[in-house]
Amino acid sequence: MNLHVEALTLFSMLAAGIVMGMALDTYQVLKQKAGIKGWLLYLCDLLYWLSFTFVVFGTLIRVNEGVIRAYIFLAISLGFLLHFLFIHSWYVRVFLLFINFLGYVYRFLRRLIEILIVMPVQFLIRMITVLIMFVVDLIWRCLILLRRLLMWLIHPLIKAVTLLMQKAFKRSTGDDEREKTEGFLTRMTKWFKRKK
Repeated sequence: MNLHVEALTLFSMLAAGIVMGMALDTYQVLKQKAGIKGWLLYLCDLLYWLSFTFVVFGTLIRVNEGVIRAYIFLAISLGFLLHFLFIHSWYVRVFLLFINFLGYVYRFLRRLIEILIVMPVQFLIRMITVLIMFVVDLIWRCLILLRRLLMWLIHPLIKAVTLLMQKAFKRSTGDDEREKTEGFLTRMTKWFKRKK
């Protein structure tokens, strides 16, 4: 490797160390906000370190065709140290402000959607329900009123037909048959009383 590649490798690993520190701060803040605990915490830690290992070796392959030297680890460590000395506190504060801002935007958008979409739809559903109940109640009352009106109109006709049928029955069954029918009913009543 020539001097240009060596310098590029050194600065790339220094930058990788700084990026690793920023990524670790990001991961720590998100881990605290999410409240990850137990075996999931160990899994997330493992995934963080594996992903960063792939980033470092991917950078090395691009810069110097994957040649590993001792100064590479020193450059990564120096970048990590520089991050914690100069960038760490500032980065964590800015990142927390960014997360809080995202939370505010999320709450604002959720409230806006609730006001502009959910509440009007709920109001519309309530109005349609009230309208349907009103129409059903109105139809029911109209049917009851119609039934009463029909009964009021038909009642005299029913009375007249009943009287005509009674007269026709009296004429068709003479007095003898009526006495026989009454006698039969009296005998049956007495017989049932005796059986008890």
